[in-house]
Amino acid sequence: MIANAFAHLAMSGFVWSWQWVIFAVIAVVDGLGFWKMCLGENHKPDQGYPEAGKISWHGLSHLPYHGVFVAMSIFVIWHIFVGNLRGPVLYVALLGAMIYIVLFVADIRI
Repeated sequence: MIANAFAHLAMSGFVWSWQWVIFAVIAVVDGLGFWKMCLGENHKPDQGYPEAGKISWHGLSHLPYHGVFVAMSIFVIWHIFVGNLRGPVLYVALLGAMIYIVLFVADIRI
């Protein structure tokens, strides 16, 4: 849902060339930060990081995905505040954000 809002912004010309550079930097920094966090001793083992200090192919493939979606989310939030998202696209993006937050909190509690 958030990706839909970002695609709407990109196709409507609201994401300029210099913003794509910022997008790439956010995606790379987030991917590296997520990698460092998941390799830590306190990370709960999962498919991507089966044990402390180990990464699987699943975990490796998740890094770009995580970075890109964090960058999209940041850009969508920015464009909501500057008024470039309105109407149904805005409502779908907000619904996506609410669903993400609920699932994120549920994941922490497990």
